[in-house]
Amino acid sequence: MNRPRLRWYSVSVETLRAVALGLATLLLVAGGLFGYRWWERHSLEREAEALVGEARQLAERLETHPELPTVLEEYTEGLELLLEARSALAAGGFERAATQARRAHGVLAALADHLDGGGDDGEAHFIAVHGNVQFRRGDAASWQEARSREALRPGDYVRTAANGSAEILFADGTLYTIKPNTSLIVSASPNGERGDATRSIRMDYGWIDMSTSRRPIQVDTPQAQARVAEESDAYVAYEQRGERGRFGARRGSIDVESHDGERVRLESSQQVVQQGGDLSRPRRMLPAPAPLLPAPSQEFRRDRDEVVVLEWQPVAGARGYRLEVARDRLFADRVVEDSGRTLTRATLGIRGEGSFEWRVAAEAADGEIGGWSEPRAFRVASLGSGDGDVDREPPPLEIVGADRYGNIFIVGGRTDPGAIVEINGESVSVDAGGAFTKTIQLSGESWSFIVVRARDAWGNTREQRLRAYLEAGS
Repeated sequence: MNRPRLRWYSVSVETLRAVALGLATLLLVAGGLFGYRWWERHSLEREAEALVGEARQLAERLETHPELPTVLEEYTEGLELLLEARSALAAGGFERAATQARRAHGVLAALADHLDGGGDDGEAHFIAVHGNVQFRRGDAASWQEARSREALRPGDYVRTAANGSAEILFADGTLYTIKPNTSLIVSASPNGERGDATRSIRMDYGWIDMSTSRRPIQVDTPQAQARVAEESDAYVAYEQRGERGRFGARRGSIDVESHDGERVRLESSQQVVQQGGDLSRPRRMLPAPAPLLPAPSQEFRRDRDEVVVLEWQPVAGARGYRLEVARDRLFADRVVEDSGRTLTRATLGIRGEGSFEWRVAAEAADGEIGGWSEPRAFRVASLGSGDGDVDREPPPLEIVGADRYGNIFIVGGRTDPGAIVEINGESVSVDAGGAFTKTIQLSGESWSFIVVRARDAWGNTREQRLRAYLEAGS
């Protein structure tokens, strides 16, 4: 009978000790890392809670201010940021909660200073900020994160990163759209007073679109000066490396003067190129293509549609087309950026949910681009959970908060990224993660209802009703 032979191995005591020491070291490192991460997360949570509490105290103090109706729009924006911070805090997103709470506190604190007589209305204000945008108070100050409603004064610097874009509104009604990779300085009015005939900015590099109101404006680049007439839509761009500027008037007129004294006047749909001290002859700007497909706000389903087809009308004289698709209306968070397209259509593969904006411009033979088409939106809905080709399951709908400030209610929640949300019949924007926030104002007295509805691409609807009580005089 054959028995299995036992094989014996010898292990030294020193080897066992080394293995034990190694295991103990790994356990200590793992335990230390776990402990550090727990401490870090706990500290961030406490910081976020403290910031949310401070912002809420400011909001409650401003609620009873007699002059609140004069800044109701700005106050509402601060409340929306506060609700976003509270929603993120409840969901465990402590870093975002802290960030949004800081922004809410900044907006509300600026309002408090203004209402108490210590604020400065400034030369201009940020009204929209997307991505990485910073500003600096003069030459000596440090760079700060820009936020909506932040005031800008003469001598302030503004810069955008590759993923940043902003809208700045001046006191005279001029709107500047600051594109990515742009740097500018807010210059003083000629006599240093608000309401003067001409306002100006100094542009170091980048691209700025502008829409003037009842007054002209002036834009200085390192090599030229542009005076944009009132009631005009125009752009100014400057490349540092080649010392090359571009000026265009989509509507109205611009007077451009190089530093060598050469002058050119641009009328509607004309543009000029500056190279050094020379200005080219005015050239026709190619018109904006007209979008054809998809229909405005068309919805696509990930389980049914594999692609999204974008199509636009051809433009006479165009060598090609430049196409951009983004997740925001300022096209800072771009998911597609393509130039030199010879076809008047593009096919996009569907890989994610959410709302998207797209636009297209014609390119001339010399590489100059014409006007951009009006942005058009489309949605991509989440995968359905039902059997067969029809999904009968309504989208999820979670109400994160419904805060009341007098007769103003800030309602926030979450749903599927591709869903359409309405609150009391008013459309609500849903971000790429499915989150939404809406400010509503109720009137009357006693009990009222806030109705929140979410609808998916198959028409399935989920509804939540919130009961709200309004006291007399609210």
